Amino acid sequence: MQLKKLVENTNKSWCTFENWDKKQVDQNIEKSYKTLAPALKINYPAGKRKAKSITISRFFAQAGISGYYGPFFNEVHVNSYILPIEYPFILAHEKAHQFGVTNEAEANFYAWLVCTNSKSKQLQYSANLHVLQYFLYQGYQMEEYPQIIVKLDKRVKTDLEIIRKHWISLRNEKVDEAASKVNDFYLKTNKIKAGIEEYSGVVKFVMDYSYDTGFQKKYNLTNK
Repeated sequence: MQLKKLVENTNKSWCTFENWDKKQVDQNIEKSYKTLAPALKINYPAGKRKAKSITISRFFAQAGISGYYGPFFNEVHVNSYILPIEYPFILAHEKAHQFGVTNEAEANFYAWLVCTNSKSKQLQYSANLHVLQYFLYQGYQMEEYPQIIVKLDKRVKTDLEIIRKHWISLRNEKVDEAASKVNDFYLKTNKIKAGIEEYSGVVKFVMDYSYDTGFQKKYNLTNK
């Protein structure tokens, strides 16, 4: 999926989060994972995936950590400081780990695919907005970048700015740097060579998917 297409889809999926419900978001994500299980090659339900709030969310927020998966107790933990607009994607990402996805880029892709194929506009927008940030970061050197970005809906730009300012206000530079080094080391010791850079690999996954119309038709998937 090219940046232009993602911008269009993000604009189209924009919605408000004034009235949102964590339980409903969780149910919509579970429903989508169940529907997409054959395409994702996962064994649904494979246990329970009830999310928990991170006990020391403030500390984790200072390090920019929005959630994590605890393999010892097979539990998903979501930072209580994340914004409602971020919650669906983060939850879907951590649930991907519960299904055995260790690669961070792949977990991001699973979350994006699950959310954008849901009938919930909130799931769609949360996922498109999150992945858009990776595309914007990697595509800013493109010649057509300025012409594409100018078409970004003002409401989407506002949401991106809100997210940016939110995490800047929570960030503690020393804690963030230390946590990044630890996470990078953890990923590399688990044979993920790119370390923390692995997260941004979702761009390639999404682009490859957008061109694989055969896979989309086989599993009746959307390209939005």
